[in-house]
Amino acid sequence: MTLSPVVLTSITDELLAPFAGFVPRLVSAVAILVIGLIVVRLVARALHKGFEAAKLDGLGERTGLSDTLERVGLGRSITPLVVGTLKFFLTLFVVVVAVGVLGVQSLEEPINQLVLFIPRALVALVIIGLGIAAAGSVRKVVDRLGDQLGIKGPLGTLAEVVVIAVFVIVGASLAGIPTSIFLLLLAVLLGGAALTAALAFGFGSRDVARQITSGRYIGDDITAGQTISVGDITGEVVRMETTATIIRAADGRLLRVPNSRFMDEVVTLPDASGGGPESPY
Repeated sequence: MTLSPVVLTSITDELLAPFAGFVPRLVSAVAILVIGLIVVRLVARALHKGFEAAKLDGLGERTGLSDTLERVGLGRSITPLVVGTLKFFLTLFVVVVAVGVLGVQSLEEPINQLVLFIPRALVALVIIGLGIAAAGSVRKVVDRLGDQLGIKGPLGTLAEVVVIAVFVIVGASLAGIPTSIFLLLLAVLLGGAALTAALAFGFGSRDVARQITSGRYIGDDITAGQTISVGDITGEVVRMETTATIIRAADGRLLRVPNSRFMDEVVTLPDASGGGPESPY
């Protein structure tokens, strides 16, 4: 049985029709992809030069953001990080547009979801960036307070990690990413931070409590104006503070003596009867 030319032409047209419609779309997609990638590269270079002219890295150094980025393993320079992030999302957008031009039915839903995800991801990254910047400031404040209170330990680092974790959770939530695992990690971090703070405060305040207790014991026997000796220190009591006693030495120097020394060493006080020998305390 021989097929007529008309039938053969019809069959050929039916077979080639899908390809005939797909080839122009493929050419358009490739063109969009190539031109888009070139534009993205040019935009990235322009942004890099613009950020360098604006001295973005200098701002990071002044605000402490560069130190925080370095501690989390992102390097000290802000400009490559910002430009690289923007370049990634711009490239992703170009790829999404190029794939969408192909008109593949099965890819339409994933492409739509990806298009909706890109702005949410950008907002999430901005929030995380703000969190990293805030975490550096929080760390400095906590370290300063710890030094003032005499509390030793990595409290500043823990506070920094907790702040970053909170902002990461907020950013992930806005981006539509499940945050249950992040919440669990945050709970562990907060528990560790609370335990560390409690231990550090307990050990740090032990000596302070000892000085205060010693001051209460010696308060009835030592008063301002007395001339006393404690260890190798001799002088007139100027005043008694909560944790120490201020003594004026013979050469006029003011000496701050911890109250615990009055409990641990031999103290010589004026005789209460006056004029007699001094009595040990």
